[in-house]
Amino acid sequence: LEIGNESIIEIGACKVEPSGKEYFFQEFVKPVSEISPLITKITGITNEMVKGAPSLKEVLTEFIRFCGPNINIVAHNAQFDIPWLLTSLNRHKQTLDIQQVLCTLKWAKSKEEGKRSLGALSKKYQIGHENAHRALSDAVVTKSLYYIYEKEHDDQPFEALDRYAGMSDKI
Repeated sequence: LEIGNESIIEIGACKVEPSGKEYFFQEFVKPVSEISPLITKITGITNEMVKGAPSLKEVLTEFIRFCGPNINIVAHNAQFDIPWLLTSLNRHKQTLDIQQVLCTLKWAKSKEEGKRSLGALSKKYQIGHENAHRALSDAVVTKSLYYIYEKEHDDQPFEALDRYAGMSDKI
C-alpha cells in the first residue's frame, strides 16, 4: 500500500481498440519481500501464488508491449494506481507512451455518486465483480463503468499525465 516500502505484485489491464475488440493482460510479479497478511486479505494473493513469478522489470516490459503507443489509461482511483506505475517505470528506466488519464473515481465524485468504491459502483450498475482487488478483474469493471458514464455524458474528464507524474516524483 506504500510505494516506497512495497512493490507491485500483479498487473492487469484490458485494452479496447476503436473497433471494440478487447485484449487482456494479467501477470503476477515476483515481490521484493514477503506479501503481508493485510495485502493477502485485500487481494487474495498469497506468497505461494507469486512464487516463480517474473520480475517487475520483465512484467513491465511485457505490459509496455501489450499497451503499444499513444495510450489513454482509465483507472479507478488513478491517484493510487498511476503513481505506482510511473514510479515502477522510472525505477526500471522504462517508459510507457501515456497520452491522458481518466479516473472513474473522480468521475463518480463529480456525478455525486453516494458510494464510490469500485465494489459499490459495480453493484449499483450491476457489473459482475467476482475477484475484487485483483488487477484484471478491477480493470474489466473499470472499463464497464467508463462505458456506462460515457453514455451519460458527452465530456470525458481525461487529464494530462503531468498531474500524476508530479505525485510520483514526490515519492
